[in-house]
Amino acid sequence: MRLRQFLLVVIFFLSLVHGFAQNLTGRWEGELESSEFLQINIIQTGGKVCGYTYDYTLGNRRNFCRAYFSGEYDNVNKTWYLTGTSFMQNSGSHVLMLLKFKLFRSGSESVMVGNLTTKGDESSSRFELRKFSDVPAMITQTMRDCVANNNPPEPVMPKLPPLVKRPAVPVPAKKQVIPLKKPATVIKKPEPPVKKPAAPVPPKKIIPPAKKPPVIIKPVVPKPKDTVKITTTPVIKPVIKNIPLPEQTAGRKNKEIGRVVVNDKTVTLNVYDNGTVDGDTVSIFYNGRRILDRKILSAKPITLDLILDENTNLHSIVLFAHNLGSIPPNTALVVLTTPSRQRFELFSSATLQQNAEIVFEYRPKE
Repeated sequence: MRLRQFLLVVIFFLSLVHGFAQNLTGRWEGELESSEFLQINIIQTGGKVCGYTYDYTLGNRRNFCRAYFSGEYDNVNKTWYLTGTSFMQNSGSHVLMLLKFKLFRSGSESVMVGNLTTKGDESSSRFELRKFSDVPAMITQTMRDCVANNNPPEPVMPKLPPLVKRPAVPVPAKKQVIPLKKPATVIKKPEPPVKKPAAPVPPKKIIPPAKKPPVIIKPVVPKPKDTVKITTTPVIKPVIKNIPLPEQTAGRKNKEIGRVVVNDKTVTLNVYDNGTVDGDTVSIFYNGRRILDRKILSAKPITLDLILDENTNLHSIVLFAHNLGSIPPNTALVVLTTPSRQRFELFSSATLQQNAEIVFEYRPKE
């Protein structure tokens, strides 16, 4: 009987270790019923996962969406469950997804096989994805926050001082105390206060009103006609004018993709390749001045610290595409932060005929 219980405990422990030993962290890609492309970017912490999905219709890449998800491992059914939580991007007709899958080995490859359903729809679609990279295509701040929540730091317990043993002190025997009877107290009524006679009030002195000095009327002397007139020039306060934004860069039109309001004179830009890293190359202009020249975007951010121009309260960031990468168009994720903890995520899309422009306005806090 004891041997049987021991074997059951060992089998349960091995199944639990097998569930967590499956390494999901990375980029998984494949087709969804031969009609859509599906990519899943995952970060795994134990039996929980975070990340985002990226899917589009084959033949029409403009019909796409990116959505965050969270999930966990069901150790009983040996199945992973992912639930969509919010959208990063949505072309307009997509809804959040629910994914259920298991992992298999096909030779040296890891294969993810499962079903996909949407909220409010009972039908499901089968998918089969393969692991293309051990690193997600992009790691956003939302994914970092999710990982931090899944791994809370252990509390630091304060160290207590060592106990010092003291010799026992003998307790003297209690003496029996006989209470004494208190004499009855007599409460005397207070005597009424004796009224003192009021002091005599001295008579008030009558002060005669002061005499006003006589009014002297001065004759008006007419000014001569040749008197020089003195004129004062009014003081004109300077007005800060908005510097006009550059309408074109290198002969291309600028398309505004976002407009935000910041409360600090310094801002930080972190620029990533949005989606699959495919060699997109950009230059970046601030108010018509080049601040980044021909840099390749990747999953690692390109960080730019800006001190805003004080001569204007309207500022422009223009992304100029030098190529379209292997997957057109040239796309980027721009994360804008300020010292007062303002944060904005803006997604840009540029072509060889059109630049992407971000406009932000400086409004200091009152």
